[in-house]
Order: sequence, then C-alpha cells, then structure tokens
Amino acid sequence: PHENDKESRTRYDNLCAARDASWQSLVNSVGPILQRSPALLNNLVLRLLMLYAKIDHDSGGGDASILSPISAGALSRLTVKVKESVGIAGTRLDHFLELVFSLLLKSLWKEHCERACILYHSLMSNGYPLLPQSHELLKQLQQSTPPCLSPNLENVSRNILSKPEVIEGVNRALRSVLATVLVDRDATGDVKPDIFWHVTLESTGFTHPTLESDGDLAPVSTSSMQVYSVIAGAIVSAGYEHLPQKLTPLVRALMTSIKSERTNERQFLTCQSLALLLQVLSSSKDEARLRVRNKVVENLCIMLSTDHVSENLRERSEMASQPASEIIALLVSQLPNDETLACIPPIWDRLRLVTEASEGGSLEENLRLLLIVAKALKPETNATHHVIVTLIQPLVPIASSHRTNTTRIIATSIIVTLCHPSPELAMDTTLPLILTYLQDMSNDSRRL
Repeated sequence: PHENDKESRTRYDNLCAARDASWQSLVNSVGPILQRSPALLNNLVLRLLMLYAKIDHDSGGGDASILSPISAGALSRLTVKVKESVGIAGTRLDHFLELVFSLLLKSLWKEHCERACILYHSLMSNGYPLLPQSHELLKQLQQSTPPCLSPNLENVSRNILSKPEVIEGVNRALRSVLATVLVDRDATGDVKPDIFWHVTLESTGFTHPTLESDGDLAPVSTSSMQVYSVIAGAIVSAGYEHLPQKLTPLVRALMTSIKSERTNERQFLTCQSLALLLQVLSSSKDEARLRVRNKVVENLCIMLSTDHVSENLRERSEMASQPASEIIALLVSQLPNDETLACIPPIWDRLRLVTEASEGGSLEENLRLLLIVAKALKPETNATHHVIVTLIQPLVPIASSHRTNTTRIIATSIIVTLCHPSPELAMDTTLPLILTYLQDMSNDSRRL
C-alpha cells in the first residue's frame, strides 16, 4: 500500500492479520490431525511449504516483504511439531527441508531465496535442530553472489523470468520434485539443485545464465541489500556456535538494512536479527567479538542523533533512528538478571555523562538514550538497580531547573519511567531530593 493512503494501509493490515490468524489456526489443528491421519499431516506439510514459497500455484512469487514473520513462525512451529510426531520421521523431515532450502536458495527468483531465509530463521528461533547443509550454503551465499543477484541476469533475462509460462513450468517442476521426495526419502539424493534449475529452466525455453562463482559480492542495490540482510538474519538465528569466523559481512548487511530499508516488515526482521547478533556476541569471552559488538552498538547510538550528519543525509538518519532505538531496547531487555549496563560500554559511557549535566545537544541526546533504556529495564534486575542508584538523583535538578523545557520534560519522563520497574527504590532515592527542591520557597525554578 502507498504510505499516504490510509484506507489502503488499513485494508492491507486487515488482510495481514487475517492471514496470520489462518496460519495460527493451522498450527492449532495439528494435534487433532495427528490423532486421526498422519498421512494427511504429511500432505499438509508439503502443501503449506509450497504455499509459503508461493509455488503452490502459477501466479508467481510476489514480494517476500508481504510475508510477515508471524506466518513464518506459525509454519515453523507446525514443522517442529511434525518432527516430534509419528507422521514423518525426524531425520526424514530434515532431509526434506535440506532439499527445500537448497532449491530455493539457489533459485534465480529473489522471492524464493528470501522466503527460504525467513523460514530458516524462524525454524532456528523455534528450536529446530541445525540443518548443516543449508547453514553452510547460507554462509557461502553471504560471502559471494547468490544466483538471484547474479549480474549475468540481464534485463532481458529478468523479463523472461517474469513470464507466466516460465513461472508455471518452474512451479510445476518444484511441486513435482518436492512431492516425490516427501514420499520417497531415497529420492532426495537424486535431486541436485544446480542440475534441477538448469534442466527445469531449459525445459521452459530459457537458457540458464552462467552465474558468478569467484566469491565477489553482488553490486550494491536495493535488491542486494534486502537479500544479504535476510541471509545474515538466517545465519545469526542458529546461534553463537554457528557464526562464521568473519563477522564483517553479517554486520555490514544488517547495518546497511537498518540505515536504508524503508519497508516495515523487512525492517522488523533486521531489528530482530541485529539484536540477536548483539545478544549472542555479548555472551562471548572473545575480546575481538566483544569489540565487534561494541562497535555496532556505538554506531546505533550515533544513529539516534541527527546532529552528526549534513542536511542532505538528515532524512536517512532520522529513518534509521527508530530501528536503532528498538535494537538498543531489545539488547537492554535481554540482559541477564545479574548483569549491569556497564557490560555494554558504548551505552553506559553515554549514560554516565548525564551525571555531569553538561550543556548543549549532547545532554539531550544522552537523556533520550536513557529514556529508551529506562523503558526496556525489567523489575528486580541488577541493571535496573544500578541505573536507579547511579542516575536517578542527578536527573532531579535537570528535571526541575534546566534552562531548556524539552530537556526538563525528557528528564521528568525518565524519572517517572524508572519508578515502574522498582517503585520503592526509585521513590526512596528521589523523594528526599525532590522534597528539598519543593521546600526552597525562594527559588521557583527548582520545582518539578
């Protein structure tokens, strides 16, 4: 929908909500189906995977951005239930999924690759065991050019790929091979994704282009940004132990998406992925990886301000500030109960400056960061106790007598917010100072 068309946006949101509810209903139906017909469940899994990948019919792939993580999550939970069921043996389902991912990730259609990444991310997040072949393929694609981004797919080739007859032929071939493999496990080894795509495309009259294999990344574009970011998210979802040795490609892909992505659904996925990456890196004892985390957090803190950029870049900076604040909030909310914010130096070093009550824009920026942190703090954690004991008293004079009205309002909001997770501690710490200010009848400026 157009961002300025409220009616279109409302209709779109309603359709998305109905779709998500339908997926959830399907998950809830697994139990009764398991009891009555395991064979029917096998067919349901195949049908839903094809529906998810948009190969259940011949209308084309569509835009992966219209598929919300809620739908992918529902399909993932269903798949986890199926793995634990009697319908399909666990290892058999693993082989089937490995084939699904290898086919979709090597597809020339961008939508296939993206949907595979989103589903893999959701499977790993829902506790499905690692799929080693798919994970290795994702790491390879992250450091090279995925087939769907090949520069050899010239405009004429892309026009051919959008033709209904080509899409129809490809979807029919995918449906056939997946249905065969689901029934006959031995058939899995007979399917070679590269050969499948060459043969299938040539059968439609389309000559499969020579793809890049020298390890170079695809040229910078909106499409490459979107594909690399969902690949990075899929890799991160498998956890710390399965991260690649080189983190730069992951970080670059996710940070580029944070700064430039305009689609809400994609931005949400990127925020989740980057927050998870920061979380798993925080658990590391490796100093090099902690430095990577700190550098990313530092950049996110910088994004919260628009004063550091020129006027022509201000719009992009403002666009990036919202996801940056969401990621910082997620990172703070996921801190272990025994940790304090001192374990994240880029954040804590800024917050400590509030105690100095320095003038200028930096104080307001640090207060805005503290407000984000305050909203993310949880009750009865060391981080909450540390922030209140260290920072809430210096906020009182700022809230009551700072020369700038905006600064006073932000400081007051922080004090109120900090009272929620630990009201007794916050009130015991601030009330004596607040009462002192209120009793100063000779100075009206010292009143909240």
